[in-house]
Amino acid sequence: MKTDSDLQKILPAQEQDYDRSEELKAFDDTKAGVKGLVDTGVVTIPRIFLMPPENILSAKLDDHVDSFQVPVIDLKSINLDPAAHTEVVKKIRNASEKWGFFQVINHGIPQDVMNKVITGVRRFHEQPKEVKMEFYSRENEKKIWDAWKGIALFVTTIRLVLNLTGLWGTPNTVILTFSQFFYKITLEASRFFTKITGLMSLHMMELS
Repeated sequence: MKTDSDLQKILPAQEQDYDRSEELKAFDDTKAGVKGLVDTGVVTIPRIFLMPPENILSAKLDDHVDSFQVPVIDLKSINLDPAAHTEVVKKIRNASEKWGFFQVINHGIPQDVMNKVITGVRRFHEQPKEVKMEFYSRENEKKIWDAWKGIALFVTTIRLVLNLTGLWGTPNTVILTFSQFFYKITLEASRFFTKITGLMSLHMMELS
């Protein structure tokens, strides 16, 4: 069993002693995740989570940084107003090209469902480390591992969740309900992206 002393190996080291691969292995071997680090009382971000200086763009943000805002896409009237639908397509195209991400509002998922998902995730992470370690894995084929890696995998992932009898060792009722709502959003999103990219909707569904 890995102990908190193992987590101490991941604390920031002196420059001359730093070995990223060794630190990554130490972190992985604990199977405690980032929360395990936080629970040890670490106050400095370990270097394995920092981008190397050579990979950071030299350009600095200007004085207008406070005016930056994540693009917000409102789906409220997309199926009622053709003009609103066209405008959403334009906004998604712009956000995808210039930002690579965006926030969606009025997506149809009830607030109480989202709150329950957040509560369920928090409940899992607040379990004893020994319990969570059973579900830790770097094997991509395991069903408990992350599969949210692209639009083509959204629907596949939803179907995977729907077929599970449990997730993270807890009943998946909440996840199941959330997935049913999210499934509808992914279908709508695929239609938007097919219009933006010119791909056929049928092809997108085949990918899923």
